[in-house]
Amino acid sequence: LEHTDTQHGKILDELDRQGLTNNTLVIYVFADNGASAEGLQGTLSEIVAANALPSTVDQQIEVLETDFGGLDALGGRHVDNMYHAEWGWAGDTPFKST
Repeated sequence: LEHTDTQHGKILDELDRQGLTNNTLVIYVFADNGASAEGLQGTLSEIVAANALPSTVDQQIEVLETDFGGLDALGGRHVDNMYHAEWGWAGDTPFKST
């Protein structure tokens, strides 16, 4: 963030130098590159998707139930889950960057 702050500071300094700060509204959007669709079927582990390891939804639910205590584990510290690709597309609407 320090680099980002420095670069935004340069822009604001230049606007000030040009006398434009009184007529400028700065809207700062801090975000990543958009929604993710690496796990085309969704996954409990990013490593599974990154290594293209085959796993069905049923297999992942079984692991979630057996090893992690069920659906409540999603979003917790024990799984690195990723949502289904269609949620990635919806999350990037209206921009299609996935």
